[in-house]
Amino acid sequence: MLLYKESLKKLKASGWQKKALAVRELGEMGYRKSTPLVEKCLYSGNRTLQEESLMALVRLEDEPLAFLNRYKGELSLWMRINIYRYLQNIDHRRLPLFSQYFNHPNLSVRLFSMSMTRRFKQSSSVAGLVDMLYDENAKVVGLAVSALGELEAFQYRAQIAKLSMHVWRFHDLSKRVMQCLGSIGDKERDVDLVGRFLDHPCYTVRFEAVSALKKLGLQGEEFLQRFSINNHKKIDSILQHFAEPLLN
Repeated sequence: MLLYKESLKKLKASGWQKKALAVRELGEMGYRKSTPLVEKCLYSGNRTLQEESLMALVRLEDEPLAFLNRYKGELSLWMRINIYRYLQNIDHRRLPLFSQYFNHPNLSVRLFSMSMTRRFKQSSSVAGLVDMLYDENAKVVGLAVSALGELEAFQYRAQIAKLSMHVWRFHDLSKRVMQCLGSIGDKERDVDLVGRFLDHPCYTVRFEAVSALKKLGLQGEEFLQRFSINNHKKIDSILQHFAEPLLN
């Protein structure tokens, strides 16, 4: 008897353990005719069966994340890790355009697709990250900022500089903006902008501001020296950190 028929029999079993095993087998065999049956298990009350079903769909569909267009659940940490591992091992020409999921109604899907853009350095999705800078959700904005910095999206420096004028009271966003400007900032135009954050009430933000200024070259170093002299060596402890090679 063909193996997929045995798996289909298990899928009709009452216990979730057998269903989960059947779903995994069908996914690994690549038996695409089972896709509608597997998709029904996505919304099982059992989390393990949900997760196995999702991974099976990733394997069964031509576009690995096509099911996300119909998905209404949450992407658990287990799901995100396993999808990422799977995507790492396929031909990268088969990777979907991650930006197509940036406006998904499910926040976990949105954040996952943005993180995949960053992990796989998908330049075709970078422009979509810029739109996320104006999102209502702070997590979305923060991830967009970090991704643009890591992807060295110099062409969008002005948008990050503009955003910096509105993030002061959001400590995590301020930190991410400093990190981003340290990567893609302009040595002529952004030194004073970053320098404002040396007075930020949050230590980690001040730390990242110092780091960013150091990355902005001679102008940044000169700004740090002037600030230290004019502000009673307020940032000297941070400067000492960067002066210690073992800490960098």
